[in-house]
Amino acid sequence: MIWFDLVTPKSVLFFAPIIKVLMNKERVLITSRGDSTYTEVNELLDLKKLEYTTFGSHGGSKLKDKLLTALNRQMQLNEFIQQFKIDSLINLCSVDACRVAFGNGIEIINFCDFPTGKDDKLTHVAKLTLPLSSKIFYPFYIPKSIFSRYCKNIIEYNFLDPIIYLQTQYKDDNFFRTLDIDKTKKTILYREEEHKASYVDNQRTFIEEMLNRLDINLIVIPRYEYKVVKEKFPNAIVLKEKIELSSLIPFVDLFIGGGGTINIEACYWDIPVISTRSFLCYYDRYLIEENLMFHVNNEEEFFEIYSKLDTIKIDNSCLVKEVNIQNLINQIKE
Repeated sequence: MIWFDLVTPKSVLFFAPIIKVLMNKERVLITSRGDSTYTEVNELLDLKKLEYTTFGSHGGSKLKDKLLTALNRQMQLNEFIQQFKIDSLINLCSVDACRVAFGNGIEIINFCDFPTGKDDKLTHVAKLTLPLSSKIFYPFYIPKSIFSRYCKNIIEYNFLDPIIYLQTQYKDDNFFRTLDIDKTKKTILYREEEHKASYVDNQRTFIEEMLNRLDINLIVIPRYEYKVVKEKFPNAIVLKEKIELSSLIPFVDLFIGGGGTINIEACYWDIPVISTRSFLCYYDRYLIEENLMFHVNNEEEFFEIYSKLDTIKIDNSCLVKEVNIQNLINQIKE
């Protein structure tokens, strides 16, 4: 049996195509994380029609709460998996699952495209998961040396993670046409930074204050609580239900993102992207070097890019690569 612990929206999207192929020949166990304040993961699993058992919650922004929540979740996972004969854990560096798998002698296969955060320092998650890995998969734009110090069995792949699911998606404007949009104004899609994550210690707020002043159609994808985001942006369209973003991103004029995954998705759909993240990781730099994304630190830098929006041309040919899922699975099982 193969165990997947999916604790972020990105992990659901990334592994869903792999899981659906694996399920034809293998027994698969899926666990997740979520509660009333962090619903994205389970909503996406429901959208993908994948069966799962959920344990624990996000833990919030305080270190004490994060630790207590993680310890409780690890105990719950440890009890749960005893009823299964698990051969390997496959995940995107889930701290809880890696600790439980290691303690039970289960092979740990990690995929990692985010080993470092601010000042290129190893993230807390990477410190707690990479050394436990039996095998590590990593994308081509990250130096091999970051992973080779922790594991001998490391495998490079040649695509940005979201491509694995974007390659089967198509533009569909049915949802977008239902939105109350003033077609005479620009439409901006916004996603806040992961400010509750352990690798964020200086959340940017200038962008939210500024967006409330702009005369635009503003659509916001909440990262945490819907009600909190709606209070921040009373005049915006705040999405409450999970949707396939291929029915939204391709039809906006600009995407502003404080994270990473949806930034890449917008680049894939030829949409100008402005990143407001408080630091740059490896895939951020790759997108900037390929002229697919801009990074701003303040209002002045934002408006310098925003004023040129109509002249920006995106060439995303470097992202349009076919990912052979069966070949990837064969490498996992080798």
